[in-house]
Amino acid sequence: MGIIAEGEGRFADALAWYKKSAEHGYDAAIYNMGRMYMNDFLHSMVRHGQIVPYDYDEAIRLESIAAGRGYVVAQYALGSHYLRGGNPEEGIRLLKAAANQDYAAAEGLLGAVYVEGRLVPQNREEGLRLLQLALDQDSNEARMILRRIYFGDGLAKGQPQLTEQK
Repeated sequence: MGIIAEGEGRFADALAWYKKSAEHGYDAAIYNMGRMYMNDFLHSMVRHGQIVPYDYDEAIRLESIAAGRGYVVAQYALGSHYLRGGNPEEGIRLLKAAANQDYAAAEGLLGAVYVEGRLVPQNREEGLRLLQLALDQDSNEARMILRRIYFGDGLAKGQPQLTEQK
């Protein structure tokens, strides 16, 4: 019901439904509540004349609960947030947890981090392996990153070739 209410722009109702579901331990609802408390979502709600207060600490607390319980979307979202927000070690840990569950977005982002050597020692082989896994799941993000690698800075000689699986 929360997803339906959110899709219809009834954000206060959506939050109420997510809270009810979260009380029953539904990880996606816990994550969605956290997402609603994040600033980007607040701007969307203000445009629609409804307000759910911005609460960064509550958002992180809720997303951390869902991530800690293995909810892959929360692991990816929180991991991505921590990469941008000054806690790269925790970000990498969460992205690895999501990638280990075959979550293509996490595989793609983590692969890019390894290929570029940002926040971790550069490991092109591991990065390309992860990008290939994401590509095998038809990830557009991985496809764009790989195009940049192949046609931007190119691959070093001897690097494994990647193939699209359809």
